[in-house]
Amino acid sequence: MKKLLLLLLLLALACNAASSAKVVLVVGDAFCIREGKQSADKLRVGAKVNKNDAISTAAESSVRIKLPDGSIVEIDENSEISISAFADDAQLTLIDVKKGNLAFDVQKQRKENSFKFRTGTAVASIRGTQGVVNAEPFFAGLKTGSLDVENEGKTMASIRAGQTAVKLENMEVIDFESSGEPGFVKELVRILQEQKLNREELLKRVREREKAYREEVIKRQGDKLAEERAAREKKFGKLKK
Repeated sequence: MKKLLLLLLLLALACNAASSAKVVLVVGDAFCIREGKQSADKLRVGAKVNKNDAISTAAESSVRIKLPDGSIVEIDENSEISISAFADDAQLTLIDVKKGNLAFDVQKQRKENSFKFRTGTAVASIRGTQGVVNAEPFFAGLKTGSLDVENEGKTMASIRAGQTAVKLENMEVIDFESSGEPGFVKELVRILQEQKLNREELLKRVREREKAYREEVIKRQGDKLAEERAAREKKFGKLKK
């Protein structure tokens, strides 16, 4: 009898652990409004996130959440999401991106499972990939993997690594090196919000800014290498004395 009770307890704990996500990193201020409640709790590392909890971030803040299947989502500043379903519950992970954007690193899904991000404009369906999703204006970009953009059950675009699907008059697919990189998201949002640009002007602006962004990335990488080299020289110089 005791063994049976222990087994039931272990099963209950396992089910509970599988049906919630966990906060693994918080920068600045992030909040959670639990389902059925009105007030928000401040999120800290180790906090659980359950289905239908509303997660939001303040300015210059972000929160990283690990899902039951090992996938990671990192919610950017001034953003809001909720997780409507976990794969362990219904063979579906569904995250509603209500405001702002998030980066993701999704584990390869089982054949019977699906992983989707939903905004007010479209649904991004993926099986295992890295990238970003922005709510408004809608876009989804990939560093690795593949992704389908759907609306009302119809596939509007299919993209792979190095591509971004952007909602203009129609869903457009753009090839550029910074697709799916969180650091380029704010630049892309800023350009897409310039409503006076026609399609050709917008695509030209994206490519120009992306070129400048790549140059900035290369410069930062060079500065970092120089700092590391200087640190090593300083360390080895001390060892010689």
